[in-house]
Amino acid sequence: MSRKPAKTIPEKGLSPTEWRVMQVCWRLKRTTIRDILFEISDRAPAMSYTTVHMLLTRIVEKGYLLLEQDRGNNYYTPAVERAVIVRAAVEDFVDNTLAQEPANLEILEEVLEDRKA
Repeated sequence: MSRKPAKTIPEKGLSPTEWRVMQVCWRLKRTTIRDILFEISDRAPAMSYTTVHMLLTRIVEKGYLLLEQDRGNNYYTPAVERAVIVRAAVEDFVDNTLAQEPANLEILEEVLEDRKA
């Protein structure tokens, strides 16, 4: 049963490691722990099955993912739209980290340029 992701933002934010797992979930749409492990296997730091399971449990509890159990398998699907969550995170970053400081904006531009290269 497919459900359209919500446009509301859960109350608790995601940790950097939860963001990493959530990005995979958004990309795959409906996934398992093994699928996630395969997707992140080429990027350090490596994570164990147990670690990913614990992270998914927390992400479900926070309201970012839905858990569906089918024939002994756990399937995870995004409960919130990627664009809504990413936009909120970017706005928070701009407001709190960049804090309308021109020097901070210059640093951001440098980082973005480095990423393009």
